[in-house]
Amino acid sequence: MPTFIYRNQLVDNVQMEDITPEQRATFQAHLAYLMQAARDGLVIFNGTCTNFAFGVVVFEASSMEAAQTFMDNDPAIAAGLMMGELHPFQVTFPSS
Repeated sequence: MPTFIYRNQLVDNVQMEDITPEQRATFQAHLAYLMQAARDGLVIFNGTCTNFAFGVVVFEASSMEAAQTFMDNDPAIAAGLMMGELHPFQVTFPSS
């Protein structure tokens, strides 16, 4: 199955130290979405910079359209708290 990466980044008006309870719930849903996708075998790798500059999600999808849908359905992106940038990706050195 093809591999993709999306880079997610907080939108300009969102600062992690100032999020509302509703935004916190959306970020928790974002993490739950990615953890479920990892359990389902779709997400290969997920992580964020410790200063929240950006995060990345490496995952498998059947097509670019399916990958776009997966990214767009990320609760933080869907809620407009993060923006995402999607690219096809090739794993060069897989972990053993």
